Amino acid sequence: MEWKGRAGMGKEQKVRCLNCFERIPVPEKAKRLTCPKCSVEYVIAWRGSQAKIAGTPSKK
Repeated sequence: MEWKGRAGMGKEQKVRCLNCFERIPVPEKAKRLTCPKCSVEYVIAWRGSQAKIAGTPSKK
């Protein structure tokens, strides 16, 4: 993951796609996120004001 500034300080947070390594901005309190480059969907976990990729949604 890559952070731009300190978490919780109003700066944009970004995570790195685990498939194509594109940096993806994370909207505040988002629960899911899709990479705009390769379309892989991720589940986002929050700890306080910090976001991280928690995994991918399970396929049914």
